[in-house]
Amino acid sequence: MDRDEDGTFTFKKAYGEKTQRNMRLSNYAWDKLGHLAEQTDSTRTDIIEEFVRDNTNEQEIVIKALEKFIESKKADWGKNGSQKGDFNTTSRTWDVFNQFKNLVKQSPWEVGIGEKENI
Repeated sequence: MDRDEDGTFTFKKAYGEKTQRNMRLSNYAWDKLGHLAEQTDSTRTDIIEEFVRDNTNEQEIVIKALEKFIESKKADWGKNGSQKGDFNTTSRTWDVFNQFKNLVKQSPWEVGIGEKENI
């Protein structure tokens, strides 16, 4: 974390000008922010800025995790002697998984992600 010649933290200019605000946090949250800031050589403020500016929502996180799961299964495919042919997720053994994945994409509120859209 950089400081100027007066010892004041230099803030990331990508976030624009900052205004001092007051916020109530539990000791746990304050300590967690401090730990994350230390790990990334930044400030608690930067951690909050990055969290707020991150456009990833719960639905995207779950879908990304499901895709990574498929990738790992595909990478391991064929290591077991009983696994024959090309890897695919259209077999009956993948039915429930695919139903869940489609539910997350189309109706995430059904699995507790976000709120139902009012159309």
